[in-house]
Formats: sequence, C-alpha cells, structure tokens
Amino acid sequence: MNPELFNTLLGIAAGIYFVATLIALGRMIAGPNSLDRLVGLESITAMLQGMLAAFMAWRFDTSVVYPMLVIALLGFLSSLAVAKFRVPDDRAEISQPTADRKEQP
Repeated sequence: MNPELFNTLLGIAAGIYFVATLIALGRMIAGPNSLDRLVGLESITAMLQGMLAAFMAWRFDTSVVYPMLVIALLGFLSSLAVAKFRVPDDRAEISQPTADRKEQP
C-alpha cells in the first residue's frame, strides 16, 4: 500500500476516534443518570482500545498489545462492579436521610 495513503487513512481514523471520544465524554458528563454515564465510560474505553490499535498499525509496533489487554480487563471489571453494586437512581434519592427524618437505629 502507498505510505501516503496509509498515513492519510490512519489520520482520518484518528480524527473520527477523537470526535467520537468527545461525544462519549459529553454523554458521560451530562448523562441524566448513572447508566448513561456508564455507557459513556464504556464507549471511551472501547475507543481507547481502537486508538491504540490504530497507533499500533501506524508504528508497526506490537508493544501496545499489553496495555490494550489491561485496558480491556479494567473496563470489563469496572462494568461488573458497577452492575453488581449499582443503586438505582430513584432509590438513591429516597434512601438519603433528610433533616426532617431521623435514621432508625
């Protein structure tokens, strides 16, 4: 493949990843509930892996494979942790004690 075309295609892919990451970051920051924020975080994790794969193709260097595996593992474990210990958003507001109501011992 022509090296100029190869670099151009990788530059376009990097630009698309950058724009998609900004959109997912906006979803993560402005998400109306915690599940929307989780979807944004998962999207950013997946796009980071794609960016590392594009970098690996650009540099012809496979040393980035191990950080990609670590990121994939951390993303998976964080999803499991949030899914297991997540409190629904409507119950979180109800379960918080207020000044009018005292907690029962």
